[in-house]
This record gives sequence, C-alpha cells and structure tokens, in this order.
Amino acid sequence: TGTDTEDGTLPGSSLSWSSSIDGDLGTGTSRSLSGGVLSPGTHVITLTATDGGSLTGTDQISITINANVSPTAGITSPSNNSVHAADGSISLAGSGNDSEDGPLTGDALVWTSSRDGELGKGANVTVSASGLTPGAHTITLTATDSGSSTGTASVNITVNQRPTANISSPSDGAEFFYDAAVTLSGSGDDPEDGALSGAS
Repeated sequence: TGTDTEDGTLPGSSLSWSSSIDGDLGTGTSRSLSGGVLSPGTHVITLTATDGGSLTGTDQISITINANVSPTAGITSPSNNSVHAADGSISLAGSGNDSEDGPLTGDALVWTSSRDGELGKGANVTVSASGLTPGAHTITLTATDSGSSTGTASVNITVNQRPTANISSPSDGAEFFYDAAVTLSGSGDDPEDGALSGAS
C-alpha cells in the first residue's frame, strides 16, 4: 500500500516494485510472480510509492529464492527390454543423486510398475515375479529430494509365464521292438502366445 498526506491512499499505478537482483517487477497493489521470474539468491524487494507531486517513499523486505535442482535417478537392474519368468524373482537396483542433498536413499527412492503400482522403496528391492501381472511393464524409479523435486528413470520388462508341454504319444512306459518306428506326438501351450507349434 501507499499513502500520502495530500493525496491519501495511492492507486496501484503509483506503486512500483523492484528487485535488487532482477530490477523492475511492475506496478500495482499486488504482484504475483510465477516460478522462474526471480533469480536464485537473496533479493531486497523494494516498493516505491510516488505521489502527485512526484515525491517518493519506499519500503523494503529481503527474501531468498532457493534453486532446488531436480535430482537424477538411474536404474542398473533390470536391463531394458529384459524378459523374466513369472515364477522367478526380479532384482531392482538403482540410485538417486541430488545436487543439494547428495546421494538419495531409503524412502527417497520409490519403485513402481505401470501395471501394478508401487513395488518397494530403496536402492535395492527384490520382487517376486509371480506377484506381477503377466505381460509388458514399465518399471520406474522415482528419486525425491528434500525440497520435493523429483527425477525419474524407467526400463521396460516383460513378465513371461512358462508354457506347458504335453506328450500325447507314445504313452508313458510303452515298449517297442528295436526295428519298429516310434512316433512322437505332443503339444505346447503358452499363456501369452497360445498354441505352440513347429520350432517351438
């Protein structure tokens, strides 16, 4: 606000804002500055009130803008586009680092699946593949720093259920003469691929 002995309450057009680092910030009784407008560092914010006779009065405050750089995340396991048997386990290993906080650990590292949600927290997590939905997943590691900024890394994996095999001929325990022909017949079926044939 600005007030003057002769003019009374001054309108917004008579009030100008400035920063000791970034200079002119505009006029008005209120200014809303979006993120990134003020540079990192300690600013002296000055409000200058100008009356009808061009005389001025000022008020000042100090504020600090922290440059919270987003952390980085990296995944070392599993490898991208890897395939994992549904009855096995999957080792999740990764790291997070922040320019302000340094290495991130524990709850600051969260693993998620695009299909099954959160899988665990920490740099190393072992997941039972049987607990994951069969098929394609995007596995994401999210690193969060103390300022709530985040960084992510992702890999794609496939959880593959084992196929089944069935021998229809000959029957178990069958006996044949040495010079007789033996016909082997069977089938294979896979939850993802359906009926298997030929080289499979």
